[in-house]
Amino acid sequence: MIGKVMTEDFVLEGRDLADALRMEISGVPPSAEKKLKGYVLKLKGSIERKFGKYFGPNTLNKVRGLEERVVTFPDRETYKDYLTDVVGIGENEKPEDIDALFHQTGDVNYITQTTMKGLAEETLKRKETPVEIKTELEQGLKRLAEARNIPIDEAARIYGGWVFRNQQAHEVSHAYEDKSLPLYFRECGVQFYRREMLNDIQDLSLNSPDWDEKIKFYEQLIARYGDVVHGIYFGSNQDAGIKNRILGSFTKSVMAKLYPDGYGFKRDEDYIPASKH
Repeated sequence: MIGKVMTEDFVLEGRDLADALRMEISGVPPSAEKKLKGYVLKLKGSIERKFGKYFGPNTLNKVRGLEERVVTFPDRETYKDYLTDVVGIGENEKPEDIDALFHQTGDVNYITQTTMKGLAEETLKRKETPVEIKTELEQGLKRLAEARNIPIDEAARIYGGWVFRNQQAHEVSHAYEDKSLPLYFRECGVQFYRREMLNDIQDLSLNSPDWDEKIKFYEQLIARYGDVVHGIYFGSNQDAGIKNRILGSFTKSVMAKLYPDGYGFKRDEDYIPASKH
């Protein structure tokens, strides 16, 4: 079914692609879609207000109408089929491991798992989830249930909503980045700006050891190089010298700490080994 969205005769992009996908496979009712658009607008307002002075000349053009380019998939299988059959991500690239993707072709933000309770359940069941994350989640759900005097299932639904909104903030951050930068730098920036947006709009920024390490290192870069780090991330600063010094901070030991599993780099064309800087 979803293969009909793109044919040999035409390619839909941007809002047209998002609208077509929503008509065929959207996993949420129109009222929820409206709420989701409003949330993306709130995130956009936050990042533009806080960091707009660092934006590159084309940043705002890239994100214009982003709130209209969000598609939620009803389940992971439908999302996997879309990635392999339409977007063209190969089976060896494990699309089933991707929870959210800002796909540059068409500039559409794809999100899976609209069932909030399902997010918690799947996180606990997935073999890829680190043991410490599963333990932290189980303990967190128990604390939430006890604090609010609610069943574990209700706590899982609330947690799922937090994850869903954090996913949105993560992908909105990606929409504003300079995509010519290496993935290992962008992923650290994304976690930092995700947290900044969520704190700004007074929503809950979730923590994990992995995310915290990336945020901590990005903050170290800002402490060392100043606001120029924002300019590099958003594309307003194209100074090759300072850019190489910042990227050179990602030494082999730093990379091993931030990305112990090498996530994403094998299939990311713009990966530049830190040892070459």
